[in-house]
Amino acid sequence: MRRNILKTKRGKNMSTLVYAFYNENASEAIEFYHSIFGGKDPIIMRYGEYSDESYQPEERIKNLVMHAEMFVFGSRIMLADIPKGFGNDWVEGNNFSFAVVDSDVKKLKAAWDKLIVGGKVLVEFKETFFSEGYGHVIDKFGMQWQFIHEK
Repeated sequence: MRRNILKTKRGKNMSTLVYAFYNENASEAIEFYHSIFGGKDPIIMRYGEYSDESYQPEERIKNLVMHAEMFVFGSRIMLADIPKGFGNDWVEGNNFSFAVVDSDVKKLKAAWDKLIVGGKVLVEFKETFFSEGYGHVIDKFGMQWQFIHEK
């Protein structure tokens, strides 16, 4: 069963957001940012809540942030930890990506197919427990992009 933590009104145009990655300290960063900017409580999903039977997180990362969203003066940002040993370890410079979000999975897939040319696919665009379509790629210019279908 998919957990839809990302919510977009149908018919909304595709949007691009900033997705920031943290060196296993996203919870602290979220708390800090929320104390500054206020607003609605952040939405936080931890690795320990992962519900796909094909992957069970190690005990040491269960409380790390798999995905979070918050608003900074009305603009939505996304945040997550990069656990050590995940193959794409956190280093200064790879700590953010663009997140392309839309309710039309076919439109996302068409853009994905063009952007991956000459790039390095980190996560193949596919259905996940949280989305009908999700993929993560480093484009031919070295920029990270995540494609996220949300209803």
